[in-house]
Amino acid sequence: MERVDLDGVQLEAGERVWLLLGSAGRDPSKWGLHADRYDLWRPGADKHLALGAGQHRCPGTYLTLMQARALLRALAEQCTTLAPAGTPTGGHTHIMRGFTAAPIATSCSRTRARRPVLVSPSESPR
Repeated sequence: MERVDLDGVQLEAGERVWLLLGSAGRDPSKWGLHADRYDLWRPGADKHLALGAGQHRCPGTYLTLMQARALLRALAEQCTTLAPAGTPTGGHTHIMRGFTAAPIATSCSRTRARRPVLVSPSESPR
């Protein structure tokens, strides 16, 4: 082992380093002064590695994306209003960061839906 320079920080041979996934996407040198703000519209926001990539991709990636798509579709089809209804609360640890609650106010109508949003596997088209 030898001494290493990691982004301007000198690490001595054998020194322990923590991998903190909760700090991912929050580098002020890349994202600016508001690196810690949750901002879906910041340039490059779609380039995250939250679910991994390549051989390290999370096996649940596609299920997660299907569930998110179904939720967003249902909201778009059935709700006329969607607005923040309070301050999101976090469940931050050294390992992960995220929201435990993000209250929203909705105005929805079941009659507004144009087609079924969620169907059981036996009802899905083949």
